[in-house]
Amino acid sequence: MNPRYVVYLALILVLLGLLGHQSYTRMRTSVENSPEQSPLIYAEQRESYGYPELSKDIRSLSKAYSDWISVESIGESVSGRNLYAVHLGAESPKLLVVGAHHGREWITSKLLVKALREYAEAAVLDQEISGFHLCDLLQQIGIVFVPMLNPDGVEISLKGVSAGENRELLLAANDGQEDFSRWKGNANGVNLNIQYDGNWDLAATEPEPHFEKYKGSKPESEPESRALAELVRIIKPMMILSYHASGQVIYWHYGQDSPVLERDRKIVQELARLTGYQVAEEPDLHTNGGLKDWFIQTFQ
Repeated sequence: MNPRYVVYLALILVLLGLLGHQSYTRMRTSVENSPEQSPLIYAEQRESYGYPELSKDIRSLSKAYSDWISVESIGESVSGRNLYAVHLGAESPKLLVVGAHHGREWITSKLLVKALREYAEAAVLDQEISGFHLCDLLQQIGIVFVPMLNPDGVEISLKGVSAGENRELLLAANDGQEDFSRWKGNANGVNLNIQYDGNWDLAATEPEPHFEKYKGSKPESEPESRALAELVRIIKPMMILSYHASGQVIYWHYGQDSPVLERDRKIVQELARLTGYQVAEEPDLHTNGGLKDWFIQTFQ
């Protein structure tokens, strides 16, 4: 395997598989013994995790770890909430990590903010996580975190119709139900993970805004998906990890040809070995129009 991909794989192993209790306990101990107190992280609390909590955590982290972290807004959601991108480590090459494409999957944002804090703390203290030296890794490559791509959907899922702007649309898209905990879409009732130009025209969809399955009027019709796609075109990441909240599977395949196919299979098999997740073929119903589909098809 190309040496560059060995470095990427090492970082991905940390990112995907080493966020369990042992590594977290070790980092908590190092923080408590450090001369400076680690910033308060809402992501470490048991409560739900919405846009206000994310915003406060990002501000706190960028202040505490300013030598390693920089923050930008890559755009705004339908309702005007910032779409944060947090840069950690080297300028290039990049690994892009995305959470909360879907409103009800806010726990992925919580995970990624926690990971961001652990990595930055390890870099500052020149420490290891599970045998990987974070300071050395992050001087070779960078990670860009987009921890909450769909802040409107998260808020709607957590707080209901009052968190959106178009009450009539939201209620209709939610089949008239007041309980929005199942909500996946953005504030327009569009599923952001069937919004990308990877055979979008073939993607399964509802005919109109829906809590779960509407792909929108065209690829990148929504400000959130458009902002992320533009970020990808600008930073040209070598890899993308997109976190979702159920299934315990790794979707990775979208028609790659050799030698790309063999490269990707080696990586995903190692990730599966480490995490215990199943290497899976995505069901036809969920194929086409996803971030994975577009990124593989366009950038290989």
